[in-house]
This record gives sequence, C-alpha cells and structure tokens, in this order.
Amino acid sequence: MVAGMTITLVVLAALTLVYFLQRTEPTGTNLMIDCPECQFAPIQTARRLWVVRSFILSTRYGDYTAVGCIECVTKVARRELFADLALGWWSAPGLLLTPYALLRTAPACIRRENRRELEKVLQAAFQVSVDDLNVGADGLSNSFRLMLRTVAAAIGKVAAVDGRSGDEWSAAIAALRDLSDGKLGLPEAEALLDQNWNRRIDPSELDREQRLVILHIAVAVADADDAVSPDEMLALRRVSMALGFDARLVDSLLVASEVNGSGEDAERRDAENRLGVEPNATIGEVRSAWKRLAFANHPDRATPEDRAAAHQKMVEINDAYEVLLGSSR
Repeated sequence: MVAGMTITLVVLAALTLVYFLQRTEPTGTNLMIDCPECQFAPIQTARRLWVVRSFILSTRYGDYTAVGCIECVTKVARRELFADLALGWWSAPGLLLTPYALLRTAPACIRRENRRELEKVLQAAFQVSVDDLNVGADGLSNSFRLMLRTVAAAIGKVAAVDGRSGDEWSAAIAALRDLSDGKLGLPEAEALLDQNWNRRIDPSELDREQRLVILHIAVAVADADDAVSPDEMLALRRVSMALGFDARLVDSLLVASEVNGSGEDAERRDAENRLGVEPNATIGEVRSAWKRLAFANHPDRATPEDRAAAHQKMVEINDAYEVLLGSSR
C-alpha cells in the first residue's frame, strides 16, 4: 500500500510539472478524418489508456485506445488517470494494479502525437497506413488522391459517351466534388476529369470496397438523364471489367438502383437509419458516414466493459454499409 501510494505521488508530481511547463508539440499528422471527440479538428494521435475500477470484492481492469486530435486525446487520458486514482484502490487486486495503470497512462497525458499507436488503429480498422490518410496541402490524402484519379478515369469514360455538354459530364463533375466532401472546388473537379477521363484504369492499389464505390458512381453518372443508352451500357461493362468485376455486375447495380428509387426496400431503409443517411444519399455520402461511424465505434477504442457491445456495433455498421453498397445510387 505504501509503495503504491509513493508511486502515485511521484506520478502526480511529474504530471503537475509537465502540465505547467509543457507546450503542444507540432505534429505532421493530420488525417482526413475528423476527431470523434470534438468532430472539428483532424485526427492526429492515438494513445493506449489503462483502466482500473475497484469496489471491495470486485475489480475491473483493462485497456483501450483513445483516438482523436491531440487536445481531445490528452483530455481523455487525464480523465482516465484521475478516475484510476480515485476508483482503483478499493480492493486487494486494485492496490497492485492501480500503480501500474497510472504509470502506463501518465505518458498519454502529455500533449504529443503517437504515430505508432495510430498506425495500429488504422491498420486494424481500415487496413491503411498513416501516410495513406495524412492530408497534404490540397486537403486530400495520398490514398484518396489516387482513388479520385481512378474515379475520374472510370466515370469520365462513361460521361464522355454523350459528349462533354451532356448531363452525364455534369454529373461526373458533381460526383467528384461529392466524393471529396467538398474539398474539390468546381474548377479542380473539372480539371481532374479533363486530365484523367481517357487514362487507363489501374485498380491495383485499390481494395474491393473502393473499386465497388467507383463502379457505383459510374452507374449513377450513366443514369444521370434517367436513361442508360446501349453505348453507355457498353462503357459501364468495360469499366466494370477494368475494375476487376464481372461485366454482369452492372446489370445488378442498375436493378438495385431502380429498387432504391421505388423506396420499397425495407432492408435498405433500416441500413440508412443505422448509418444516419438520407434515403436519397449518394454513395459518397454513404461512404463518409460509414467511415466516420466505423472509426468512432471501433472495438479498440472501447473501454473493456464496452468492448463486446462495440464489436456488435461494428458488425451492424459494416452490414448496413454492405447493404447500401449494393443499392446506393
């Protein structure tokens, strides 16, 4: 007990000194995902936090990862530290576990990024690296910039069938802006389409979800004037095969699009409610909602007692996205 209290006092003294002397370290990490805590600043860091809660005969102990901007993660770490300090000691196991938890959580109370921990979370949640999602001067990440070029190449081939003055070309420009969450202005989207519409489609660095999103957008562009001509259908099937899918998938997506428009799909309505999107949401809006919810509810971010519920929530989020990915316009 004495040893535990001594360790705690040392930790608190060190934290007090750090609190008054520290300054936030500059960070080169600014992900293309908003902080789930403040929903304003970009995600910059991830820190592992240890939790101890004791009450006479019961003790709960575990760890979870706090993810967000540096300010928010630091606040969460300090909150957990003081909760451990107040609620960790009240059982025999708690007397042993609390000093350890305090020592492990204390470094997270310092404002700085932890790129290694953030890398682990991104790999577990999306199978991507920090560099893939780190935002450049244009407001886009490397992986997203690559995806947008491939989107432009795919939908441009479909939009160009009726020429650059048709509804499809305008729909393609709007789709690029929508997919970028507004980070592309009208001139940038037009230039991206002009520069890439006749470029060869290279799906080698895209996963299945990204390729399916691109095909969805291409189908929506072809159907911008509420009719898909034989030439547009041929272009869609070529795009589908270039993305690594069977050409017949285009027919399935067009049928799903008609069901979506009829409003008669109960499974789709339930999926929309789970992701919090409107019935007429574009695939870009659906994808943004899925990524935001998947990151916010990932089990690695849940406290030990909430981890089972977080796993179930992730299953529901992913299932809802799969439903909408099969029928979004």
